[in-house]
Amino acid sequence: GRDVVVPLLMRRGTHRLDMLIVTHADADHAGGAAAVLRSIPVRRLLFNGTVDGGEAAEAMFRAALERGVPIAALARGDAIAVDGETRIAVLHPEGGGGLREEEDQNGVSLVLLLTMRGRTFLLTGDIGAAEERRILRAEFPADAPVDVLKVAHHGSKSATGDEWLRAWRPRAAVVSAGRNNRYGHPHPSVTERLERHGAALYRTDKHGEIQFRVGAGGALMVRAKLADP
Repeated sequence: GRDVVVPLLMRRGTHRLDMLIVTHADADHAGGAAAVLRSIPVRRLLFNGTVDGGEAAEAMFRAALERGVPIAALARGDAIAVDGETRIAVLHPEGGGGLREEEDQNGVSLVLLLTMRGRTFLLTGDIGAAEERRILRAEFPADAPVDVLKVAHHGSKSATGDEWLRAWRPRAAVVSAGRNNRYGHPHPSVTERLERHGAALYRTDKHGEIQFRVGAGGALMVRAKLADP
């Protein structure tokens, strides 16, 4: 957060955040949140309603409390109207009736459907195949095909199944994975499925920082930028 995310936001001219959404408490998703909260004004912090007892989540909540940032949990069925052209629908996880402890954070990752100027972005955290099936069984409007799918769990073979891809029919897919990561993400079976389903594939390990912009009239633009050597 301090060394990468905050400097990047500053270079992009981002000097405040209307909301910071943390999908789940695992360190590779929540670990940089405290630095962001301490460096950039944030109007509200949104999370999945669970904790795992780890240091990353504790530091995040502590930083939010220090800065007086309101904290709220999201659950399936919630919706956020960002503005007249932007809406976020929460597809997962189920609400738990208050803060609860969950050791396996991947399965309770927030899954969000962002609609902006008629374009759709499906953001999946680190869910697996079981959560994909649960979401597909739920009664949500059929907004497929989605324009952009953030591939679940860094391209792990435990997610992004054929049923999921047939349901959403993503036009483009983004895998967030470090170059030469020790897990071998994305798994070849996942990239093969994405290609077979016709999704244009973008990978941070190959393309670097990936940006999508939605212009007037819903024009969708993509930009990739490798990190400086």
